Amino acid sequence: MAGPDIDYIVKETEGATQAFLKELVQRGLQFALEAGRTTGSSVSPISDDFAAALREIRAFDSKAARVITGFRT
Repeated sequence: MAGPDIDYIVKETEGATQAFLKELVQRGLQFALEAGRTTGSSVSPISDDFAAALREIRAFDSKAARVITGFRT
């Protein structure tokens, strides 16, 4: 199973704050857990988990939110 596409994540989160990135990682890992992508005590997220997390976090996206989270406009 291939791991997440780090280049995609970096491109999609350029300028984001550390807090946003932390939330993204936590939510991406939750998606992987819910999908059962685990081996023993390890979680194996894939790109789709982080893409879903980005979509969810950005569901309430607005210009003000993008400024607060540090995204470049």
